[in-house]
Amino acid sequence: MIERKEIIRILRRMKLEHGPTVCIGCGHEHGCGVHGCAVVNEAIVAINTAEADLANKQREIDALRKANEGLRYLNEHLAEKNRKINQENERLRIENWWLRRGE
Repeated sequence: MIERKEIIRILRRMKLEHGPTVCIGCGHEHGCGVHGCAVVNEAIVAINTAEADLANKQREIDALRKANEGLRYLNEHLAEKNRKINQENERLRIENWWLRRGE
């Protein structure tokens, strides 16, 4: 397998050349054959791998967004419960004050 930086270096050199001499001296001619240029084939593999990685990352992002939405709903729900508890505590505090005042 050819390193990604090496693939990029060779492809940059190849884009400047044309004709049958483009592959001479790239250092990977031994991998060429009936399936085409070894460097181009490696580039295709690297691109396909990068696309798969990107698709996986997108699925992770989508799952995290969905989880975040659920947590946001839960947070709002808990905040509302907290407001109600605080209101009830205040009501009980006032009621307790009135009861003690009458003692």
